[in-house]
Amino acid sequence: MIQNVTVKLKKAKVHITPSPDDDVHVVSGVPLNQERTGNQITIEYDQSRSIDVSLALPSSVRSLDFNLGWGPATIAQMSLTDADINLGLGNLVVTASQGKFDVNVGKGNVTMQQLDGDIDINAGLGTVFLQQVTANGDINDGLGDIILEDCRGSLDINAGKGDIRGSGTGGHMEVNAGMGSILFTDSHHLSLEAHSGFGQIKLVGGILDDVTCESGIGSVTVEARLAQLTVDIKNRGDIHVNIPTTQGARIEASTDQGRVVSQMELVEVNNPGPARGHRLVGSTGDGSTQIALHTRRGSITLGQFAEPEGIDVVDNASEGTSLDPRLQILEQLQQGHLTVDEADALLLQLDENA
Repeated sequence: MIQNVTVKLKKAKVHITPSPDDDVHVVSGVPLNQERTGNQITIEYDQSRSIDVSLALPSSVRSLDFNLGWGPATIAQMSLTDADINLGLGNLVVTASQGKFDVNVGKGNVTMQQLDGDIDINAGLGTVFLQQVTANGDINDGLGDIILEDCRGSLDINAGKGDIRGSGTGGHMEVNAGMGSILFTDSHHLSLEAHSGFGQIKLVGGILDDVTCESGIGSVTVEARLAQLTVDIKNRGDIHVNIPTTQGARIEASTDQGRVVSQMELVEVNNPGPARGHRLVGSTGDGSTQIALHTRRGSITLGQFAEPEGIDVVDNASEGTSLDPRLQILEQLQQGHLTVDEADALLLQLDENA
């Protein structure tokens, strides 16, 4: 019973699918070298001419060591404990499969659809596209975009020079874009750490859990329901944050050089930074969401939007858990989240609005 398959080809168009029986079936226009040893088979063709190869592998196969110098490859409906895939030049497509996939593509696109398992993807030059993938692992792309649609899991994503885009994603993701933008839309309880060296970060729609955004140069825009948000722009860039009108939040917004404009009532407190900077704090609703925003050079705008009907959220205020605003301020002071001056300013604001 074959459990381990090794494939070595120089130039070919390869299709790998399940076998209808318990044996390995190889279909090619030229004879390939096949060596069987125990539960392992090695399939090899060392000529440079381009060939078409179809491999049908039985369900007993657990390990696939695939090496192709040049040409596209497609893997469909396979369940593999360990798949090591190396492709020098060409596109790779993996569909309706499960298992552990270690993928290395020098120049070409990587597409994975309807996959469940662990992944380690390394692409030198090309687009990485994941659709309906539930996986844990790493994605690295030197020069090309990384695109995720309806994906779940825990992923560490790195793009050297290219954009990172996600829609309908959930789970925990840490994304790093050296020179490119980061965009996530319609997220489903996504916990996100987003880092951009030179490019904008934009998170719009859906529900976000804990979110951290760090940027060297570039703007950060967040418009969604979220549990916690921290934004830090190290050099230059504006921050735009919009939260639902029904969401309570405690907000701290500071800029070393720029303005802070807010639809919500915030008060300016002593700013330990440069004289041209501003630091504002305040709260709305039950203050359950923590929002901390800072940019070195740039403006900060805060607003609210009416959330569409049908959003599945838990409103703490509707459950009778909201606290008196004064008690909240004193509690934050006691826990060390506010200084005495900040607490005094917030209490004074409450008196003025009473």
